[in-house]
Amino acid sequence: MYAPAGSPTVRTKPHPAHGSDAEGLLGSAELALGEAHKHSPGSSHLFTATLRAAAVANGLFEADVHRAIRNHEFELHYQPQVRLADGAFVGAEALIRWNHPERGLLAPAAFLPALENSSLAVEIGTWVIDTACRQAAEWRRLLAAHFRMSINLFGAQLRGGNLKAALGSARRRYGLPAGALELEITETSALADHGQLLPLFRGLRDDGFELAFDDFGTGFASLSLLSSYPLSHLKIDKGFIQIAPHDHTAKSIVKAVTDLAHNLGLNVIAEGVETENHLQFCREIGCDEVQGYLFGRPVPAAQFTTLWQQPSIGRLARHGTCAGVTFARSTTATVRPMS
Repeated sequence: MYAPAGSPTVRTKPHPAHGSDAEGLLGSAELALGEAHKHSPGSSHLFTATLRAAAVANGLFEADVHRAIRNHEFELHYQPQVRLADGAFVGAEALIRWNHPERGLLAPAAFLPALENSSLAVEIGTWVIDTACRQAAEWRRLLAAHFRMSINLFGAQLRGGNLKAALGSARRRYGLPAGALELEITETSALADHGQLLPLFRGLRDDGFELAFDDFGTGFASLSLLSSYPLSHLKIDKGFIQIAPHDHTAKSIVKAVTDLAHNLGLNVIAEGVETENHLQFCREIGCDEVQGYLFGRPVPAAQFTTLWQQPSIGRLARHGTCAGVTFARSTTATVRPMS
């Protein structure tokens, strides 16, 4: 007797509470089924009105994103990353922005959560890779031969199967070595499909790409898991960096994580460095690189080029002082000598 493998997932729908005809009932049941699939195999989920409202909102969002793609409303801004040992700019993190025609320039928090769960995440992610690679190639010619570009990856890109192809295509198109790119993944994305993704990560490292855990400390990864991932960098979340100088427990945690990362051969990048106290703390615990508003906000490419050429940034990173330097807190992120 044949028994199907796996556990069945059942969809149920009371009639006529949420559908007056067969089509309506099936639509409600499909929404319930979709929600059940997000949980463990064999689970069930009862249809509620909020599921339909969420589906409508998602449909409107995807239509909005289709228009944004068509009208080139997405753009990348770049935030500098500074090496503490000598105060040199080493590269930038590419950060997506949405220049919405009605809502203005949207920061990632306003749309990324929805975008990550949409069917368009891979398409947008591929555009980010191509745009960031094109810009990295230009800056390696104009600014620094060893410029490194950090690119954030969507979870859907990791699971979609074409990430290596997209990276390879962009690299060849713009003549970039793999080491010019640092791919940033969140703990949540990495842990979601740990067994499936490890071969992908190892393949990317074998190809020469840098690989970083982003926002480390905000997810649920145990420190022991760091040894199983083929990482090159660990990025400490800004929440830790900003409270650690004044909180003994947080300081001890960050110092322990930094020491562990170094023992594993990883470079440590501190995010969210906004004050001299943050910078001094990063120097004390041995962070390799820093980024944050103290060195520059995320800005469009043309403004970033100007920022890169400011020698006062390097002095600040080397000596940990703002003497003789004034930082403009506007979105232009300029640095200028004091008059």
